[in-house]
Amino acid sequence: MSQVQAPQVVIAGAAQPLADANPIIAAYNLEGHGLIPAVTPDNENMKDMVGNFIYEHIQKIVGDTLVGKITGMILDLPLEEIKRVLYNYNYLLHKVKDAYSLLMSQMQQQQQIPQ
Repeated sequence: MSQVQAPQVVIAGAAQPLADANPIIAAYNLEGHGLIPAVTPDNENMKDMVGNFIYEHIQKIVGDTLVGKITGMILDLPLEEIKRVLYNYNYLLHKVKDAYSLLMSQMQQQQQIPQ
């Protein structure tokens, strides 16, 4: 059984190196920016395109156990939020942290409910 990893999130306002200083962030932002024009309500393939792109990044953050669920949660966001996720890796981290926290809270509640 693979262990779930808590997402590592960059705290807003903390001193951070420029995004270009980190090649992973720079590559994410560059490729993500290229997908933004495809994020439209009439694009039938939009969720597949975005999902395939963000899945591998989310997997590196949370591991194998929750990657599919969290990717789906992000794909269910409004289009403007999806564009923001593609535009900024740190925003992706923020949304992954939010989704992870929500899932952990739900799991804890389910364990407390008598069966």
